[in-house]
Amino acid sequence: MRRVSMIFVVLALVGAACGGGGDAAPDVESGGSTTAAPSEVTTTTPTTTSEAPPEFDISEVEGSVVRIEGTGTFLEPGDETAYTCGFTGTGFVISDDGLVVTNNHVVKGAATLEASFSDGERLNARILGVSECSDLAVIDLEGDGYQALSFRDDGVRVGLDAYAAGFPAQDESDTS
Repeated sequence: MRRVSMIFVVLALVGAACGGGGDAAPDVESGGSTTAAPSEVTTTTPTTTSEAPPEFDISEVEGSVVRIEGTGTFLEPGDETAYTCGFTGTGFVISDDGLVVTNNHVVKGAATLEASFSDGERLNARILGVSECSDLAVIDLEGDGYQALSFRDDGVRVGLDAYAAGFPAQDESDTS
């Protein structure tokens, strides 16, 4: 029951955020997917703040960040040519039973989805719900016992430090 409630809340918030707008077409020009396991989660930190940022410990989020790899066939609007390709993106675990939030453009058109953690563990995933107008999606990983990302309990305000964690796009020429 908790799982269904969590999915409903996430999708309700995503749906409420939809105020219109279009959906960008997926990038299909790369024509292939990367099969190498992710090497590490990377983060970015703010360059200017009004006060010194607190120490950031990547281990607090590393187990909650997943690389998502999908394969699918796309048909560009107005074009009758179908493109079969692979694509990657990042998501984060929001519950210990394997719910992951990612972008809709990461999973749109996916026939297969696979998620992997920085330790190389690879899992099958399935789409539970999407919001095209907010470019958000919820997917489900096989199994349970995952490290969920914790959410901020106190209020947010202008000027708070923000950190990003994820798997950046890999250069096709990078063979490491």
